[in-house]
Amino acid sequence: MEFRDDLEWIDYDPIGFNIHVGPFFIASVGGGVYRMHLMIEPRHLNQGGVVHGGVSMTLADNAMGMSARFEAGGTPASTIEFGMKFIAAAKAGGPLYGAARVERRTPDVCFMTGELWSDGRKTATASGVWKYLKSNVA
Repeated sequence: MEFRDDLEWIDYDPIGFNIHVGPFFIASVGGGVYRMHLMIEPRHLNQGGVVHGGVSMTLADNAMGMSARFEAGGTPASTIEFGMKFIAAAKAGGPLYGAARVERRTPDVCFMTGELWSDGRKTATASGVWKYLKSNVA
């Protein structure tokens, strides 16, 4: 997966924990498919000099969660199940890309799959379920 400069990349202005990992940028490809990327910085690396697994998991969780949100017209969604398989190390010096796909969506939940890519190699696959949150506004 390579960077696509033809997409409308949005810095979704993270809050809370995600401020420490991001910034993340997300774009819709269409058909329930989204892309997200993070520029790897020294703070994202582990003791071995490659991207920390927690950073990869955070990017995948954000890519799929924000995709679920966009698919529902902006309704927030919270992760209720998440799994990841690491395939290769993501290396320093470039972006880490995420791809998310909506597999199935109901009014209450969204089933997602995702992949991460670094330097032209797939580094991880992920899947999960996101629960749409009810508004607290009366």
